[in-house]
Amino acid sequence: MAHTGELWRIGWKTLVFYLITTSIAVALGLFFLLTIRPGYCDNRDEIRRNWQEQKAQLQTEYSSQEETIKEAQDQTPFAIIKKNLEGIIVNPFKALTESQSLGIIFFAILLGVALIVVGPASRRVIPVIRGINAAIMKITGWIMAGSPFFIFCLVASLVGGFGPGIFVTLMWYVITVLIGIAAHIVVLLAICYFVGKVPPHRGRGGTGRRTDHYGPGRQRCGPVYRIYSTYFRC
Repeated sequence: MAHTGELWRIGWKTLVFYLITTSIAVALGLFFLLTIRPGYCDNRDEIRRNWQEQKAQLQTEYSSQEETIKEAQDQTPFAIIKKNLEGIIVNPFKALTESQSLGIIFFAILLGVALIVVGPASRRVIPVIRGINAAIMKITGWIMAGSPFFIFCLVASLVGGFGPGIFVTLMWYVITVLIGIAAHIVVLLAICYFVGKVPPHRGRGGTGRRTDHYGPGRQRCGPVYRIYSTYFRC
């Protein structure tokens, strides 16, 4: 982006697109959760008793926090909004170390806007950010590669605590997740077709290069990217 005008033109559309797709994902998730009810199983009473025992143990351990919990429950909407705003405007390094997502997102947006505003002076900074992003994505890939083992450890802990019957609940949970993901993909493809006027089958395997105003060398990434190129005209 060459100036802040382009940032505003694409920014509000990106926000609207994000809110719509996120709302659809949440609605689909709640629908399939309440319809399939993956946690409803024959040994639910036993699981509930175990959870109540753990809850009582935690309440005993953290009894000193009851006043804090009660104060949080009695908060007004204005107090909640104020608290969230205080969580956004924080030291970015503190937000990173304490995993405060709102603070991290706010700082990332603020830094991106500042780099656009300063113009040519940001050319030395952007490659560094891209390099850090590539390194973080590589670390994420390593974690994802080891995730089957990590999930195996979690499942082993559940089986040890609740018995083999927990596999039935986990199976319905997996089925629910897969159905929800498939439904969300269908909705995204429908948006691409009706809003972006892009047939879903045209997004398969496209590796050609774009030569339009998005810059040379951009690769097509399927119908979801195509809707950006159609809807976000900047």
